[in-house]
Amino acid sequence: MGLPEDTLMGLPQREMEERVRTLPVFSAEEVNHISEVFAAGVAAQSGLVNSMLSYKQEQLLNAIYRVKESCYSGPSRHSYPIRYEKELQSMMLQKDQSGAEERLQLMLSHIFLSCDFDMERIRQRACELAVLLSRATIDAGADINEVLALNSAYWEELGGCATTDEVSQVLTRILHRFLACSFCFATVKHSDIIYHAMEYVKSHYAQKISLAQVAEYVGLNKSYFSTLFKNETGMSMMAYIHSVRVERSKVMLMDASLGLAEVATLCGFEDQSYFTKIFKRVTGVTPKRYRDGRGVALTPVERSSS
Repeated sequence: MGLPEDTLMGLPQREMEERVRTLPVFSAEEVNHISEVFAAGVAAQSGLVNSMLSYKQEQLLNAIYRVKESCYSGPSRHSYPIRYEKELQSMMLQKDQSGAEERLQLMLSHIFLSCDFDMERIRQRACELAVLLSRATIDAGADINEVLALNSAYWEELGGCATTDEVSQVLTRILHRFLACSFCFATVKHSDIIYHAMEYVKSHYAQKISLAQVAEYVGLNKSYFSTLFKNETGMSMMAYIHSVRVERSKVMLMDASLGLAEVATLCGFEDQSYFTKIFKRVTGVTPKRYRDGRGVALTPVERSSS
């Protein structure tokens, strides 16, 4: 590690110089990355409960190993497989989360290896990948304004990543968030009615919205519409209104210039107290904790155990 001449000067025997010159040289940053991989591998093999190796990290490490063995070993280095981008876009359109995650890991593996783990180059490529995800999400039917608003927040977050693990975590979170922005109407019998009801909520979330208003907008009896919406989407109309408002508030919480009370008002909540109550019910954390954690919410499993 470091400058070869420094190592050669410290050799106990000069005849060792020729053999030492054949050894590979690594930068301090590369050695740090290698040590992280080794530490994760040791933790996985030892079976320690407090291992820093998560399931997603293990999948990524395995993907990196496979890609390195097949494409980045030996004298020839394969070019970046552009086909993975097309496959990822296709899986986003199909709402195939597991398939999209697998392709994302393969693409990250190629990016890490082709950039020689240079974080500056990796951050640039990660931002390009975030744009790709956003465009695929818009093509899948997500609200364009919502996706573009999320983009700016995610670019800032990716720009602050210091390790490959952080890049992987942020991009995986982006993937999940963008998939959640799109809604699949393929299995909905009354798709046109449900679609127009959802569009109405997305357009009027900052105002006071009632079940009767939405039912009148789609031309149905309030009671019948309530049952129809619940049966087709799996959630009540009010629960959907809350989810839309919470999603909008997540974007606004990334803007530190907005106070919590202001965010509550802009998203259609009666007051900050009610906003905090609904936000925590949906995400598992308070708006303040979400903002302080730069947009990290609890998973359903974490919420049930907290």
